[in-house]
Amino acid sequence: ANFIQKSDYEELHFAGLVSHICVFCNIILAFGAKPNARIILHQNLSASFDENLEKSAFDILRAYGIEIV
Repeated sequence: ANFIQKSDYEELHFAGLVSHICVFCNIILAFGAKPNARIILHQNLSASFDENLEKSAFDILRAYGIEIV
């Protein structure tokens, strides 16, 4: 998060495994570091072993203004 905070990034893209744990946490950290950046989660490049938890995580991220594409 410190690296992102010190960067000039205006847009951040995320993808990965266990979207409701690892990906979710990294996006929240990035949001805290760069709250004005455009943050995008690539849903088709992310996966979880629990669809219900993944949906809940995506709903929370949407509430924070994260774009899920």
